[in-house]
Amino acid sequence: MLIDWLTLRLPISGLTAGQIDQLMPYIGAVYVYGSDGEEVSRKPIFDIDKLRSDSNGVFWRIDSDGKERYLTIGGSPAAIEHGNNVFGSADIRHCAEVLIGEASRVLGMFLPPPSAWRCTRIDYTQNYALQSNKHVKQALRELLKGDGFRQKAVNNGGDSVYWGIRSDLISGKAYDKGTQLQVMVRRGKAEASLEQLDLASRLLRFELSLKSRWFRRFYDQAQLEGHPEPFSKWLDITPDFLMDEHTKYFGKFVGDSGVMEMNDKGRGLLQRLEFITGTKGRAQAAFDCWMRIRQLGYEVARETMPDRTWRRHIKALKDSGLSEADLQAGIVIPFRRHVITLSNPVTSWDELRRAA
Repeated sequence: MLIDWLTLRLPISGLTAGQIDQLMPYIGAVYVYGSDGEEVSRKPIFDIDKLRSDSNGVFWRIDSDGKERYLTIGGSPAAIEHGNNVFGSADIRHCAEVLIGEASRVLGMFLPPPSAWRCTRIDYTQNYALQSNKHVKQALRELLKGDGFRQKAVNNGGDSVYWGIRSDLISGKAYDKGTQLQVMVRRGKAEASLEQLDLASRLLRFELSLKSRWFRRFYDQAQLEGHPEPFSKWLDITPDFLMDEHTKYFGKFVGDSGVMEMNDKGRGLLQRLEFITGTKGRAQAAFDCWMRIRQLGYEVARETMPDRTWRRHIKALKDSGLSEADLQAGIVIPFRRHVITLSNPVTSWDELRRAA
């Protein structure tokens, strides 16, 4: 687990007059600095939060909300600290210190500690070890089939699968980390040994992005609760909180692999439904709904019963561990049967070696 991207904003009123004078000539462009501290590129100002989390380097700009000017910085703490972003830290304070420290170095000025900044984006990532790169690509193909009504899986080319791609609230992404790492290394934008490239080829990555509107709500809630420093409450975000948000989001598409441990004729699922619904009759009705979905397809099955009944059965089936992808496809997504448990990612190179 790791925080793969942070975007932080600092009101420039918190800087010294000399620092402000040093930054003012750069208004109107975004600057990219490489790991050697040299300027890589500059472009007309754009939204840093539209950058991919695998973008290399430290990104910064001077912008304004109409009332105040800000220094905005963004980057991958893991890539800054380790040379690649396969594994890293989920400690938000540590990640912020890494990013701010690197920005201080490339800007040539001392910047305030994390408590002076506001966070506007976090990308939180989990890696899952599959048997081979072929299994990773198969998993992505299956995920792409599982379209829900509110969260449609899309593919923008390549193997990646996106959900909520245009949302400024929250979005998700699943992709082949090994192939992406190879491309980054080949382009000189990441560092990895041959062994690491081989190990990473088996990684399926799920990436959750908490975006600007999510943080506006977060700060509004902090103010309502009377938090003494509402804009620094992001530093209270824990790895467990991020893990819960990640599981809650991707659970809709992956579900609970435990439900796959069922015997012939689906008795395992029926027993689980009975435990969830509390009665044999409701369990059998939900199970019959599942069989109808498998025989007729999701949309046709939905038209065969009242909306209220449909919603009750679908809730029971999801509570039993079936995902949105399973329901839409009318089958249990094959790659989930014995390989994916959202609460059991690999978190280090050593864990990945042991999983080989």
